[in-house]
Amino acid sequence: MDKIETLYSWIGRTDITCYREKNDAAPGPLAQAVLSGRYKRVKILSNWPENEEGSYIPWLFQLLKKRDIFPQDIVIELQNINLKSPTDFTSIYENVSSLLRNNRAEENRTFHLSPGTPAMASIWIILSSGEFPAKLIETSRESGLNEVSIPFNIKADFISKAFRRLDDVDRDKHFEDIIHKCDDMKNLVHNAVKISGFSVPVLIFGESGTGKELISRGIHKASDRRGQFIPVNCGAIPGELVESEFFGHKKGSFTGADADHDGYLKQADKGTLFLDEIGELPLNSQVKLLRALNNGKIRRVGGDKDIEVDIRIIAATNKNLQQEIREGRFREDLFHRLAVGIINMPPLRKREGDLEVLIRTFVSEINDQFTREAGENWERRTLSGDAVKVLLSHRWPGNIRELKNTLKRLIIWAETLVISGEETLSSLLLDSEQESEEDFTYIPPGFDLGRKIDDYKVKWLKLAKEQSHDNTSEAARILGIENYQTLDNWYRKYGLK
Repeated sequence: MDKIETLYSWIGRTDITCYREKNDAAPGPLAQAVLSGRYKRVKILSNWPENEEGSYIPWLFQLLKKRDIFPQDIVIELQNINLKSPTDFTSIYENVSSLLRNNRAEENRTFHLSPGTPAMASIWIILSSGEFPAKLIETSRESGLNEVSIPFNIKADFISKAFRRLDDVDRDKHFEDIIHKCDDMKNLVHNAVKISGFSVPVLIFGESGTGKELISRGIHKASDRRGQFIPVNCGAIPGELVESEFFGHKKGSFTGADADHDGYLKQADKGTLFLDEIGELPLNSQVKLLRALNNGKIRRVGGDKDIEVDIRIIAATNKNLQQEIREGRFREDLFHRLAVGIINMPPLRKREGDLEVLIRTFVSEINDQFTREAGENWERRTLSGDAVKVLLSHRWPGNIRELKNTLKRLIIWAETLVISGEETLSSLLLDSEQESEEDFTYIPPGFDLGRKIDDYKVKWLKLAKEQSHDNTSEAARILGIENYQTLDNWYRKYGLK
């Protein structure tokens, strides 16, 4: 039995436009290939909404009739494919290879390179050179239909690069835990994906609580390193134990060394060593760390042999290391050894549009957690509009860590299922010095001046009420209000009477 000549093709934007305009004279690259009459079966792949592709196939049959090609001799099928993006290499590759794998009919395949995105054309080339041998064609209004012949050496190089691109795209999934929508974070994640494919040091700057360890874990997971991710807080190690903790020790090398111990650098062999708060590392330890990084070798305390290690360093700090260098607290040579891939984590207050998304996500996650822990005894909490406004107006000096812990505290203590603005305000960790200085350096999204003034009034009124032992005249005197009736009216207005 002869094999059936089968054409596989995406339907592209030009094809859709020509169909809508009923451009029979120049019907687009897909129709041009079908109208050549070479193919008895046509498999059209579409990631367009159904209302966009409409009656494309009936229109194709009309064109065939006009060209005296018998439509009954041709089978045309349209397969809708849901892609993450028409440029998503991984999604295209997985969907198309699955389609071809499920269609094992006896056929001579032809893949059409012209319709669709460059990513789609790239995948056709990859598949034709591997599991699914096929001819490649392209069409144009000027040159008609032409077979594409790619020299072996060029094809091999292209496929190698294309698969590397597939690997790069596949790395994105390791950063899905980083919730964001602002452009600064999109660029940051994009750069993290790029740097993850190379075993070079990374230095991350950012305030406490901005997610430096989270981005570091993403870089490690997306890398090709198969060893462990070893996180180390450099500020939490006693000075006298730094060398032992980093390089390990031999049994009996000092009092308390009851057994051989692998240090952090050995534990991270073939993996990633995450040095959080690298600026806290003592100068003498910085020298030894630099030597180990340069030589790729370590020696345990009390040992007499060098041990080779293959580690990637990701370091993080909330300090200005260049200032630390100027003041003699950080080695310049170590700084330049680490500062290859530099990532600057923005504080939460500068991530425009992200705060509301994070609040919504964390509230849902916290409710899910408490439901698992308390079962039927837990009723889900939600935030009122006023509660959200209070959260949006806060500066979050502790960033994402502070936000998440505040929401947990707020949801636990809430007396109602819909949490009020007043409950939310009382859950915030407000520092008087921070309020007097920092609140006047930045106006956050969703800021409400009237509400802010009311919030401050309520706090001072409560304090005066407490200090005066609920004596309105005395409270008025404390607050510098001449007429105690004014204070009485405020008590009523703010529900403090």
